[in-house]
Amino acid sequence: MNNVVEKCCSRCKQVQPIENFAMKDPKTGRRQGHCRTCQKDISRAHYLRNTETCKARAAARKASIQPGLRAVVAENLKGRSCLKCGATENLTFYARRDTEGACVSAAVHQGMATETVPQAIESSDVLCTSCIHTEQSKALRAWQQERATQSESQPAKPKISHTEYAKRRTRSPQDGRRSKASTPA
Repeated sequence: MNNVVEKCCSRCKQVQPIENFAMKDPKTGRRQGHCRTCQKDISRAHYLRNTETCKARAAARKASIQPGLRAVVAENLKGRSCLKCGATENLTFYARRDTEGACVSAAVHQGMATETVPQAIESSDVLCTSCIHTEQSKALRAWQQERATQSESQPAKPKISHTEYAKRRTRSPQDGRRSKASTPA
């Protein structure tokens, strides 16, 4: 690989660091002829000129990929049981909270790359729908308790009447703004 530090963009003619140019061929180390900023502009202009074609192509790709992704998920669920209760019916992958990346259902629904689904499966637990509901309820209760303790530690805002609120919302002509109360009908 060559040790080029800077390169001139073929579109904007600016000399920029080599990192601003995407790889054209990682094996040889060749980079694109135009910088990432110019490529972004080119891609955006192409999308705006061909919006319907781009959307149709994306929908067709998604429709062709989803059945295969669903088959991968179904195959991985075969012979498994719920991690919590041991049930073998109504199983699904439940993303662990401590992991990053896409969850299995999002990867399938969005038609992500086929490599994404096995990665998402590895970072998920197998649970039945009943246990998932229980997990989500626990998480909701914990969140509500956390919010309640936060609000207790903060000073309460003084309550005001509706008329006082309306008065505060209106502005005087000296402010340079029209008040809501004085707008013509």
